[in-house]
Amino acid sequence: MKWTTFRCTLTGLFIAILGVPLSAQDNAGLLKTAPPQLVIVADLMPDQASLVLQVYGEKPVCELKVRKFTVRVDGKNVEREEIYEVCRMVWECKQMHWAAEQGKALDTSGKPIPHADLFKRLKKGDMVLLKFGDEVDLAWLKALKADTVVLLMPPPIPRPKGPPAIQPPKPEPWAKQPPKLETGFDW
Repeated sequence: MKWTTFRCTLTGLFIAILGVPLSAQDNAGLLKTAPPQLVIVADLMPDQASLVLQVYGEKPVCELKVRKFTVRVDGKNVEREEIYEVCRMVWECKQMHWAAEQGKALDTSGKPIPHADLFKRLKKGDMVLLKFGDEVDLAWLKALKADTVVLLMPPPIPRPKGPPAIQPPKPEPWAKQPPKLETGFDW
């Protein structure tokens, strides 16, 4: 299952479990943005006005395997090998840095939370919602408890394609020819 599918399913479950009724106006705006992602506060740094967040997600891991089998060729059993790829999804935990000067913190009504109050409300191990972008639809926020914190963060900058910015140094050319080996033969 892809991570985005998992997030949408999880969000749907939250809405179904909480049983929050949504009006026709709310349903119209429900699909404008993706839902926020659940993350865990790993560390608080009020002196730097930042948080360290743990983000969980799935990633594909593929490996090559060898299968041995026997086939019959010209009346004889011949051992053969087949190489095949097996892919599976594994959970991974990444840490992300959220800085107050780059992002915003909102309550469930969509109002900004002052940074001083944010660090009083949160503690290590709390679950918060993280959304990349400048806003989150109020339809997603209605399904949350009143004291839930939503963190907005600018989207990550995509890496440029092509060679790396720093090229490895080129090896020095030989200053002299390598020594000849004495083999006893005169070519």
